[in-house]
Amino acid sequence: MASKVCSLFVKHDIIPTGKKAAYTYGLELLISDVVGISCIILISILYGQAYMWIPYLIGFVPMRILGGGYHAKTHFSCILFFSSFYLLFISIKDIFQSVSHIEIFLCLFVLFLALLFSPVEAENKPLSGESRKRNRRRSIGIAVFNLLLAFLSCLAFKHTSTHLLMYFVGTFSAGISIIFALLTQKNQNYTEEKL
Repeated sequence: MASKVCSLFVKHDIIPTGKKAAYTYGLELLISDVVGISCIILISILYGQAYMWIPYLIGFVPMRILGGGYHAKTHFSCILFFSSFYLLFISIKDIFQSVSHIEIFLCLFVLFLALLFSPVEAENKPLSGESRKRNRRRSIGIAVFNLLLAFLSCLAFKHTSTHLLMYFVGTFSAGISIIFALLTQKNQNYTEEKL
């Protein structure tokens, strides 16, 4: 679809021929993001929690961008992975909410991962030395901020609101993505060593 749209743009001199591949890739990413977000919006609506995706994404996106994480091989598998995790977490959010101070444990887990591994680089998207240092500082900063927010939430409220909990769950999902990336890299390294 993206390739056809970009071919049409080239045909009508909207984009230069030499830039078609870059525009196609960018359009594929945009379509993938829109479909992925649409899936979690649909899941939220089906669960009767139409806006639950917003705090989840607010928690997920910054940590995922700065801390790195799993990169699927195709856009479809990326959408499937992302939507499946959201479905899992929105399904069990009531269990999370019943555990006293769960948000502190979620944030400690992410801080631990950020301190040990952040940022996890993608094979096709290596970071420069300075970008790596900057992303590491920022991802650890976000994790520390989230932990402080979790402590304040526990002090201020007997039970954390569902929306705030979904924010913490979004951050936790980004942490799980870091683990998947590390496991995938380890598996690829093992496979390459055997060959």
